[in-house]
Amino acid sequence: MVQVRFADVFAILAAVSPFGAPSVPVLEKTTEKGLDYAIYLPPNFNPTQSYNLLVHLHGAASPYFFMLRELRLTGELLEQHSVDNLIVLAPHDATKWSLWVNGDTIDMATQVFDELIPQIKREYNIQKQFLQGFSMGGFGAAVHGHRFDSTVVWDGALHDWESLENINLPYIQHQFVRTNFTVHPYTGTPPAKSLLIGGSFPSTKARSEKWNQYMQSQPAVEHEFIPTTLPHTYRSFALEHFDKAVALWN
Repeated sequence: MVQVRFADVFAILAAVSPFGAPSVPVLEKTTEKGLDYAIYLPPNFNPTQSYNLLVHLHGAASPYFFMLRELRLTGELLEQHSVDNLIVLAPHDATKWSLWVNGDTIDMATQVFDELIPQIKREYNIQKQFLQGFSMGGFGAAVHGHRFDSTVVWDGALHDWESLENINLPYIQHQFVRTNFTVHPYTGTPPAKSLLIGGSFPSTKARSEKWNQYMQSQPAVEHEFIPTTLPHTYRSFALEHFDKAVALWN
């Protein structure tokens, strides 16, 4: 049985409460294939200027409004940290269990990384590209981080096939019914520059430690691991450690 602390419950309620929700404006759009996404543009955005792009991946089971809240919080924190050269793109996984990779039920990696991001780069003058993800989104950030200039993993659900199979999560039931899960953080090319913020949630804590060991063993990888006792919400991590992520984006 998974034990949930009072601090975790309080943090989750605070993260979804309508009171004090960020009011940063965003653009909401849909691709031709039906992938919903939203974009944050910095204040005084000038289409003739160049900007950097941050892609934000949300966690599992997140409804659309969760994604919007995380995007608006990210924009609000960027403004508080005087970051005015960053566009933030947040796709929404309507299946809620894609792991941000291609599987039996949806080719999410293709839709986001091979189709949506190139489209955004055609619409805006993008220079550097950064990637961040929370929980399941942290898994996606670890898998796809090598495509970006730097990667931030916020308390990532850094599974391998065995861990998913053993606990029989909906990831298996909805996304990988016929095909064994072969793309995970411990194969392929690791991110060249990454920041990992770990939390107190037992499963993500253990996998963060394992991922940190893996990254530490990789040559020519710039990697920092910050373990914390924070509850498992993007809001908790961003409010506490956003300055460390900003350092990677400046």
